[in-house]
Amino acid sequence: MGALILSLLFTVTACGSNNATGEKNSEKPIKLLMNLHAPSKHHLNENGAEPWAQKVEKETNGRLEVEVHPNASLGDSESIYEDTSGGVYDIGLVTNGYGYDTPIFPWTLSEIPFVYGDPVQSREIIEKITDKYGVEKLNEQNVKYLGTVAQDPYILTSTKPINSIDDVKGMNIITYGRTNDDLVKSWGASPVSIDHNEAYEALQRGTADAIFYTGASSVTGMQYYEVAPYFIQNLPLTGASMAIIINKDKYESLPEDLQKTLDELGNELGEMMTESYQNEYEKYPEKIEDIEGVEITDISENDLSDFEENAKHSTEVWVKAANEKGYPGEEMLDYLIKLFEEEGEDVDFLK
Repeated sequence: MGALILSLLFTVTACGSNNATGEKNSEKPIKLLMNLHAPSKHHLNENGAEPWAQKVEKETNGRLEVEVHPNASLGDSESIYEDTSGGVYDIGLVTNGYGYDTPIFPWTLSEIPFVYGDPVQSREIIEKITDKYGVEKLNEQNVKYLGTVAQDPYILTSTKPINSIDDVKGMNIITYGRTNDDLVKSWGASPVSIDHNEAYEALQRGTADAIFYTGASSVTGMQYYEVAPYFIQNLPLTGASMAIIINKDKYESLPEDLQKTLDELGNELGEMMTESYQNEYEKYPEKIEDIEGVEITDISENDLSDFEENAKHSTEVWVKAANEKGYPGEEMLDYLIKLFEEEGEDVDFLK
C-alpha cells in the first residue's frame, strides 16, 4: 500500500513539473485568435505571424496557443481596432490608415510624405514617438499595446505608365489614410479608399487606376503587380506602420507570468515583421526585373518636384487633425523632425 501511495505521489509530482523539465504542459492551453489582414502566402504571415505563433507556444510550454487567421478572415482590415477592442478576436494589427479615428492616431505620423524609407529606421522613429505620445493613452482603452511594425514606403504602382504629374490627372488612386488626400487632389487625381483585400479587383476592373502600397507587398503577397505593373520607385508618398494590440479583458485574464511573456514576445513580433519588410524591401527591385510585363520608372528630378510641391500642406493637415483630437500636434511634428535630423536626414521641407 505504501509503495502504491509513493508511486502515485511520484506520478502527480512528475505531471506537475512539466514546466521545469521543459516538457509540454498537460493543462488545456489558452487559445488566442489573431486576425491578420495579409494573405497566408504574404511574407508578413510566413516570416512573422506563423513563426511567432510557434514561438509563443514553445516559450509558454504550450500554455498559450496563437491561432492565426490570415486574409482578414475574422474581420475586415478597416475594423481591426474595433473588433479587437470588442473581443471579436484577441490580437489584431491596426494599419495606421485605419486608425485615424481611434487611439491608434499617433501611429498616423508615419503618413507624413516623402520622408520614410528603410523599415528598421522607420520603426525606431515611430516607436520613439508612440512611446511618448501614444502607448499610454492606447492602454487606457479596452486593448493592450504589444508592439509596432514598420513597413517599407508606399510607392505608386499603376495600370498605365506615369512619367510626369500630367499622367496622373484624372486618375483614381487608392490611398490609405487621410493625411495626403489633399496632396493627391493637387495633382489632379482623386484619392479613393478601398480595403487592402479588395484593391486587386478594383485595379483589375478599372475602378482604380493606381495604388500607393508597399513595393515589397505589391510583389510578395498581394500580387498587385499583376494588374498594376508600372512601379514608380522614387515616389514614396508615405511610410506605414501597424500597432499590434490585444483585447485587454483577454490579456488581464491571463496569469501574470503569461502576461509578462506576451509583453516580451509582442515586441519581438514587431521586430520580426519589420525585419521581414526590410528584407523584402531590399529584394523586391530584383524580383521585379524578373517579372515579364512589369516596368520600373524613376521620375526625373524636375517632374518629381511637381509631385512634392504641396507636401508641406500634408504636415499642416496632420497637425490640425492631431490638435483637434487632443494631441500636441506641433510638438509631435517637431519631435519627428528632430529624430530624422539625428539620423542625418534632410527634412527641411517639413518645417
